[in-house]
Amino acid sequence: GRVDAGRAVSYVRDPNYWGRDLMVNRGRYNFDMIKFVYYQSDEIAFEGFKSGQYRFRPENKASNWATGYNFPAVKAGLIHKETISSENPVPMQGLVMNMRRPIFQDIRVRQALTAAYDFEWMNKTLFHGQYERLQSFFHGSELAATGTPSAAEMQVLSPLLAKLEPIQRQAVLTEWRLPTSDGSGFNRKALLEARQLLLDAGFYYKDMQLYQPNGKLAQIEILMTGETMGRVLLPYIRNLKRLGFDATLRQVDGPQYYERMRRFDYDMVVDVFAQSLSPGAEQAAFWGSAAADEAGNANTIGIRNIVIDEVTTALANAESRDEIVLYTKVLDRLLRAGHYLVPLYGKSATNVAYWNQYRHTEKLPTNAVAIDYWWTDKEAEARVNQYLKQ
Repeated sequence: GRVDAGRAVSYVRDPNYWGRDLMVNRGRYNFDMIKFVYYQSDEIAFEGFKSGQYRFRPENKASNWATGYNFPAVKAGLIHKETISSENPVPMQGLVMNMRRPIFQDIRVRQALTAAYDFEWMNKTLFHGQYERLQSFFHGSELAATGTPSAAEMQVLSPLLAKLEPIQRQAVLTEWRLPTSDGSGFNRKALLEARQLLLDAGFYYKDMQLYQPNGKLAQIEILMTGETMGRVLLPYIRNLKRLGFDATLRQVDGPQYYERMRRFDYDMVVDVFAQSLSPGAEQAAFWGSAAADEAGNANTIGIRNIVIDEVTTALANAESRDEIVLYTKVLDRLLRAGHYLVPLYGKSATNVAYWNQYRHTEKLPTNAVAIDYWWTDKEAEARVNQYLKQ
């Protein structure tokens, strides 16, 4: 292959690969070369795709997918759009509440902050209705807990329930469903419920401002870097201000952001918790009490919960697939019921666009786009090349 520093990397297939004719590899690894091209921005990259500089594009921008594919090559039938489903867990993208901060200690406050997020309006207004509200830390997979706990789950949960606070205990035992709005942008019902939760938690209003039970002003700073999340966070901050919070968005450069993340120096921040279909010991790094005090660790929430510790230990020691699924579902219920973050949005499928020279098997693997099962149709490639020469 070849490395063009800062611009592209090419990988060339080894014609002498020893395993090319093994049964497990037949029909796979069909490209002589795969080239990755880098662009400074997605807008420039999209223009590069339109002009054929590269010919296969995962499309992660909702507005592009909804309205951007109307250029001449699409109208000529030379661009194909496809949504490829997946049974992998959708990464949990959420607004983390830093449990190291006193303001987030009461679960009712965390419930109120979750209710203030208006997914329905945001999905309609910003994302063309293309995203799903994440109802699970393992959304879209067999690991997601659904309905009420099964008999097997109850067998695990029963000895642990007494160690949970009452609100979390109740939420663990009932069917989980995040609040929904009518999508109008006012979110009045949810905000009224959030206001009552704050009052129940001892917060109070004085001179049109919201105060914590300790008399301090209810202030929340949301940390971010880059431009991407600003349009998602600003409407949320508007709702927090409607509740009386002194809420601000703090944008910092990359080095400062990563240092603050490493030291857990934030009130709220967007984080993404990617999961596999075989969770195990790494869950303790995400949610374990020991990880909460280790700088740079993945427990950005700062969860310290002995029940979650016990379940993550049991998951790490699982001896069968059935046990992995069982303990993961129990863990999922506990994490949701703790209201440790505000679930944002995700998608249980991948949108791809490509010049109509590629083909793939009728049935792709359930856990990937699986480029190794694709190939080039030489006649179609010639038609594409001819079009691009015009």
